[in-house]
Amino acid sequence: MRASAALIAVLAAICAVTTGCGSKSDGENGGDVNSSSGSAVEYDERLSATIVGMSKRGETRELARLTNFTWDNVYVYSEGASAEKIADDVGSAVLSEKYYYTAGNLLVFVRDGEVLRAISVAPDLLTWNGTNAFSPAAEITPAHPNGPPGLLRIREPAD
Repeated sequence: MRASAALIAVLAAICAVTTGCGSKSDGENGGDVNSSSGSAVEYDERLSATIVGMSKRGETRELARLTNFTWDNVYVYSEGASAEKIADDVGSAVLSEKYYYTAGNLLVFVRDGEVLRAISVAPDLLTWNGTNAFSPAAEITPAHPNGPPGLLRIREPAD
């Protein structure tokens, strides 16, 4: 009996350690990608799969319809973006490292001037022209509408 209690304690400890390492934020899919001060960068498997599917099918969708939370602006970055640039754009520190090292896009969602969520999506399929800040009305469209599936372009409807 004593041995089985010890075994259960060991298994519970292993379970606690392994589930804690990939903690989920706000009930979303994904774990901590790049720890930060204030908000953790999380990987969102559902959003990533949706974006990949859009790329394969050549679909256009409004970005706000791909999220299940309310936001005012999203700032989009690619691998190599500096923590300083991101903090300057969004008004607070997001990354603990000097650069965003994850191979994928980083989407920093802001509401009422505060960072709401910082989400990494992979692979790095999003492109944009000019500014990297977008409203909820922004659309994700095929970068080359008449070409093969691939990169997607995020843009405001008036672009």
